[in-house]
Amino acid sequence: MDTIVMRWLRTAAKLYAQWARSRPRLCSIQLPTDLWEEVQILARQVAQSQQHGWQLAADRQSQELLVKLESLQAIVAPLLVKLRAQITLRSIAGLADIYRDLLALAAEFPGVDYDLNSQTVSVITEPIQLAGVLLGPFQIRLDVSHMASDQEYRVVALQPNPANTNNRVTHPHVNDQALCAGDGVRAIRAALGSGRLYDFFTIVHQTLQTYAPGRAYVELENWFGVPCHDCGCTADENDGCACTRCEATLCADCGSPCSDCGEMCCANCSERCPDCGQFVCLSCRGPGGVPMCQDCLNHQFDPPEENHAAETMENFPD
Repeated sequence: MDTIVMRWLRTAAKLYAQWARSRPRLCSIQLPTDLWEEVQILARQVAQSQQHGWQLAADRQSQELLVKLESLQAIVAPLLVKLRAQITLRSIAGLADIYRDLLALAAEFPGVDYDLNSQTVSVITEPIQLAGVLLGPFQIRLDVSHMASDQEYRVVALQPNPANTNNRVTHPHVNDQALCAGDGVRAIRAALGSGRLYDFFTIVHQTLQTYAPGRAYVELENWFGVPCHDCGCTADENDGCACTRCEATLCADCGSPCSDCGEMCCANCSERCPDCGQFVCLSCRGPGGVPMCQDCLNHQFDPPEENHAAETMENFPD
């Protein structure tokens, strides 16, 4: 038999055995046997009363039987739901299904691997590019020993090109190797619950190839930094600052401190004093909204020195 075929057969057998061990066991179900015996006894009594023509007794016994049956139904209904859920949870792909999925994955992705030590199945995607941003290839790594856990798979950037503002975000929807699958969560959960490897990996792959603006950890338009409000150049959040009034991002070369309060402001939230040219924030403007610093306002209302001297001389007698 072909070596590659044998490899995937052995891998499928190991995966199937691992899943069989990790599947939750069926919980024991306590049946209402005592109540069922009471129902049987009442049913026989109703039949006997009817045979002897004891209609009043048959009617009374029928009422009791109805109450018992309603109680039995109330107990059995949730048991049916519980048992159905357990059977559905245990219905996973068979050995042949897993083998076919592995072959399909090998044809679909550049790399497919099963690590016996870490008990993980992984595929490698082609380099992914979204809106002109090259994010590189990713490894989708599935932990088959914790299929019921919320952390059963990781998305690892193999040639990471993370967002400048957060190096843990390697994809708009991947933060710290965890994928925010959005609308694909249910489909991924269903594929994992039934052991459909091919469906799981292709759904995650399709999610990595999509971009949902407004729902990303970092928007692609800000991938290489945030545009400076004043000059438009890219500003790194660690090197720049923010306007204290409107919180607009400013690069290290933009933004001006108010000459009165000292707060950093963008161009929209400050104006130059017409007298001295210093910046004044909108909160510190003079009376009537005049963009004048406090020093110039004070100087404007000070009496001229010569007038002050003349007034002083007038106070002395001749």
